Amino acid sequence: MYKSLWVVMLCGLAGVVSAESLRDPTRPPQSSADGPAQTAATPAMTLESILYSENRRVAVIDGVALREGQTLGEARVLRIHPKRVELQINQNNRTLRLDSGQSVRQSPDQESTD
Repeated sequence: MYKSLWVVMLCGLAGVVSAESLRDPTRPPQSSADGPAQTAATPAMTLESILYSENRRVAVIDGVALREGQTLGEARVLRIHPKRVELQINQNNRTLRLDSGQSVRQSPDQESTD
């Protein structure tokens, strides 16, 4: 009885461990960033979406909603544009851009400009 219970528990644990390595299919593809290749000084960051209106600008980077002036780790959001975000990381400026399949949300009265 206890032996079969242990076997069931171990099989369930193996399923959890292998599921951690799977990629979430609903997550947007990684965006390309301007500048040199990623190093330890400039961590890889993914711009997932932008909410852009006259009164509100929010960028979702690595799953975190950020406004201008807020920080994520070493990166500070300098400016949010309709299709890109300017960051400052360790005294270096960097721009994250949305790929064509990623999300830009605007209020109905706003036109898309960059």
